[in-house]
Amino acid sequence: MQVAECTAPEVLRLLVEDEYGSWDLEVRFRDSSGGTGLEFIHHLDDPLAAESVGPGWEYYLDRLTASLTGGTTPEFEDYYPGQGPYYLAQARAAADSGEGSEGTSG
Repeated sequence: MQVAECTAPEVLRLLVEDEYGSWDLEVRFRDSSGGTGLEFIHHLDDPLAAESVGPGWEYYLDRLTASLTGGTTPEFEDYYPGQGPYYLAQARAAADSGEGSEGTSG
């Protein structure tokens, strides 16, 4: 893992490599009423990879919420492959509008 950018207290960007590939991950922090707002961004080389990456991020963020609130832990099969077409459509729409290569955020 390499810190690509750290602009306290607004941005943390990490470059990660593992056996599954390379990941360019960014977290943006902002003041929000009652706490801190977080924006998660996964910069994708191929925006169409959002079809598989998007459901995974949604799953992990819902797991985090369940952990923090004591809620029911979700099952990965509820996210993938069922949500893949939604994220693929979002990626295609972003590519058609020229929005860039940011694949998922939440």
